[in-house]
Formats: sequence, structure tokens, C-alpha cells
Amino acid sequence: MDVNIPRLKISHILWICLIGALVIRALYQRWKYRRIYSLLASLPGPVPLPFVGASYIFAGTTRNNICSKFKTFAKNYPGVAGLWEREEPHVVTSSREVFNAVLSSGNVEKTYHYAYFKMATRSMFSAFGAEWRFLRNIVNPSFRTNVLMLFDDSFYHHGEVFVHQLKQHVGGDGFDIFIPVHLCTIDMICDNMIGTRIRAQENPSIRLSTAMLQAAEMIHERVYSLLLWPDFVYSLTGKRKLIDKLLYECQCVPREIVEQRIKERETAGLKRQHSEGPQIYIDSLLDKLDTGDLTKDHIISEVFEMFVAGSITTAITNAWAFKLLALYPDVQERAYQEIKENCVDGEVRLSDLSKLIYTEMIIKETLRHFGAPLTSRYITEDVQVDDKMTIPAGMNVFMCLHELHHDPKYWQRPGEFYPEHFSPANEKSRPKGAFIPFMGGPRVCPGNKYAMRSMKFLIASTLLRYKLSTDEKPPKDLREMDYRLVFMLFPSSGFRVKIQQR
Repeated sequence: MDVNIPRLKISHILWICLIGALVIRALYQRWKYRRIYSLLASLPGPVPLPFVGASYIFAGTTRNNICSKFKTFAKNYPGVAGLWEREEPHVVTSSREVFNAVLSSGNVEKTYHYAYFKMATRSMFSAFGAEWRFLRNIVNPSFRTNVLMLFDDSFYHHGEVFVHQLKQHVGGDGFDIFIPVHLCTIDMICDNMIGTRIRAQENPSIRLSTAMLQAAEMIHERVYSLLLWPDFVYSLTGKRKLIDKLLYECQCVPREIVEQRIKERETAGLKRQHSEGPQIYIDSLLDKLDTGDLTKDHIISEVFEMFVAGSITTAITNAWAFKLLALYPDVQERAYQEIKENCVDGEVRLSDLSKLIYTEMIIKETLRHFGAPLTSRYITEDVQVDDKMTIPAGMNVFMCLHELHHDPKYWQRPGEFYPEHFSPANEKSRPKGAFIPFMGGPRVCPGNKYAMRSMKFLIASTLLRYKLSTDEKPPKDLREMDYRLVFMLFPSSGFRVKIQQR
């Protein structure tokens, strides 16, 4: 008897092979990353779907709503949660214990999200691994105390220019204080770190400020909008052309400064292999140009990063502080009295700053509310959190700083503007890692001392001359305000204030 055995078509065989290959790959991935799967299976979190994971919960995310998205996520999955973003495994957390373990570990790197900052600059902020460590070793000496003490005259000069520029707004209907503050912080960072006075305040470079801010916003928009990640999509939307134009505008000034400094050093015969004594940031970079460790283009990228990130973050914090002082006149009056008592002859000097305890409390409370709302790290080797939890290599960790900084376990009045959160007694009683506006561990922001000094200086100089007010009413809960993300939280309503001469 003949038996008819059905013949498989080649297309059927190919499909079977393809499906088999996918199954084998899935099983291999499952086995290879079994510890990651085991950890995520033990954590609460949204249900992942094939190929997209749980990315669907962030559909429609922009820089305007990213904070509310993570706030909702933290509310639904408090503490520590698991999340698959496409095929990338994440721990999403507001846990102080996890933060401390991750930030103090040497076994972490930046996550893949930072790669999108490379379209603006290939510098320390977007660098990974050995490149980051090399650049960090160049930066660190430029922020030591003996270098910061060199900036007294510069802070005073630019602070005086700032308060003079504000005179035009005295008695007016109000103005947005961000651009004047930003032009001042640009002047300070260029003078102190790059050794050049560009006089942005005296020759109002409003376009420079707005271009820097718009470029920073566009980068953050892409980081948090999954649909904009593919390069071809970003180009098709026209955004690539726009950001390239903005970045060109922003980079012209740093490029001119670097080229001018190189010519000055060559003319003065200052090429050297080693430098003795304190030196500012640009000179540390140019020393590496002399030794061949850095190229001119790399130095321009580093200067551009310092130019942008160093000026925008301090400007946003200062502008928030001024807005809050206008909203809370009792806090403003207490700060004014402290400044008046400790600054002789109505002038602020670096030696006075350590006495301005309440002013520093105001800055810290401002950073608690409006500092960077989240950050992320990639785990390169296992990080042990405690006896019960170890984060395996290959995981990404999203750290929700905004949730940590509003956790009622650590803050008496989480949603209020309450500088007493940072009284010496309260700071002493608060556990380590409950407040980390500048991160912590090996990757702590190198410019945190510079930032605090410059902000205290500008606030003190301003309050000595002017009284701030606003037509806005203080919100019952600062967390309910509308923000967008530009490194930090930026108010949708702007920084509108009124000023009166004291």
C-alpha cells in the first residue's frame, strides 16, 4: 500500500526555522538573564507585552508631563518596582536605601538615555566608562576650595552688574526674571571657569539665553519621547534641522573663546607639560591639548557643556528662589535681615557666605522641590542593597528623586515651601541620602560647591537692594504646579516677579 507523505513547501520550512530560531533565542535570553527575570518577577509593576514591554504606560510622554507620569507610577507601585521598557529591564524606585547603594557603588554607568545628549556635545555629561573617568579627573581640581576662593571679585562684579540691570524694572508691572538671571550666570561661568568676560548682561544676549534653553528643552523632549528616538523619525519631523541650528548658535561663543585662549597661550609661550598651583577649568583642559590627550574640538565640547549646563541649572535654581521669595514675603524678610546683619557696608563677599545659614536653607528647600526630578544608572556588576535585595548586572535603575524629596518619612511638610526642613537640627536628624540634589558617591556633581556659592552670592546681593513681590498666589501644594523639564523643573507660568528698591 502506498502512503502519501505530505511534502513541506520551502516557505513552510523557512517559517518553521524562523519560529524555532525565535524560540531558541527567547529561551537563551531567559536563561542568560534569569537573575534579572527573577528579580523583576518578584517586584510589582505593569504587565509587559511582547517586544514593547511596558512602554505603553509612557505613551504620549513629553518633557511637559514626564514628572506626572513617574508620579503616577510611583503612586501605583510605591517603593521599588519592576519595568520592561521594550527589551530593557528597569528597577524604578524612590527608595533611599536603593539610591544609597547604587550611587555609592563603583559598578554603575550612565544608561542608554544619555546617548541622546551626544547630539549636542560629546563631553563628560554624555561620556561613559574610561572616557568619563579621564574627563572627571580633569574637572575635579577646578572646583577645589583653593580655586573657588579666586572667584570673589568675579562674583562681586557680575552680581553688581545684575542688580544694576534690574533697576529698569523697579516699580513696573512685573517681568520674567529668568533671562536676566541666566545672563548673569553665563557671565559668571565664562569668567570663572573659562577665563573670559563676555559681558552677556551689558550687551544683552537674549538670543543666546533663549537658544540655549530651547536646545536643552529639545534634547529632553527626545529623551522622554519614545517615538522620537529613531534618527530618521527625528529628521522627518524637522526637529533635527532646528536643533542643529540652535546648537550652532550656542557653540559659536565657546568656540571663539577656546580659539582665543589657545592664541593667547601660544603668544605668551605658556605651553607646558605640568602646571603648579590652582588653575581654572579652561587651563586644565588646555594643558591636555599641549600633551595631546585632548583635541581642540573635544575641548570646545567640554567648554560648551560647562557653558550650558553650568549656567542653566544655577539660573533655574536662582529664578525659582526669587519666585518663591516673592510668593512668601515672611521668608524673604527673614533672609533679608540675616543678609543685612552679616554683610558689612551693604556688600557681599565670599567670606560672608558661611554666615548666611537661612539663605542656604532657602536654596536647599528650592532644590528639594524643583531640582532634577529623576536620574538613571546602568548596573555593570551586581549591587547589593541589603540582605534581601541585590540588583544584578545588566539592570537599569530609574531613581525618582522628586518622590524621595517629598517622602513624608523624611519631610514634615512635603508639599510646602518650608526652609526649616534644613535647619541644622533637622539636617542632623535626617538619615543619609534623603536629600541628594547633586547626586552622591563617585558621580556626585563636581560643581556643587561652586553652584551653592554663586547662588547664595546672587540672592544676597539682590535682597540687599530690592524687595520682591508677585501677583501670583502661593499654591497649597507646590507639587501641583505645572512644569516642564529642562535639566530641572521649569514652571510653565515662568518666573514673573515685581521689584521695589529698598
